Amino acid sequence: MTDPGVRGIDQFLAHGEDLGRGLGTQMVEALVELLFRDPAVTLIQTDLDPGNHRAIRSYERAGFRAVELVTAPDGPALYMVGARGAEQR
Repeated sequence: MTDPGVRGIDQFLAHGEDLGRGLGTQMVEALVELLFRDPAVTLIQTDLDPGNHRAIRSYERAGFRAVELVTAPDGPALYMVGARGAEQR
């Protein structure tokens, strides 16, 4: 996207024992809430490994929707967006 109001995010959990506890979703929700406090932010985007179903579900729970498969520098990626208001699901 070339819209100057679009922000991109990425995240990771450093410890395997933290997986499956909802921390990823909480992190995404907190970051989305923070970013959308700025009225200039129009959309938040991310690109995920299409095989990382846990991460995809986490972003979906935070209000993101899948748009399309794209080719990123690291290979195939699922392009997802979070729109203003979607974070309040």
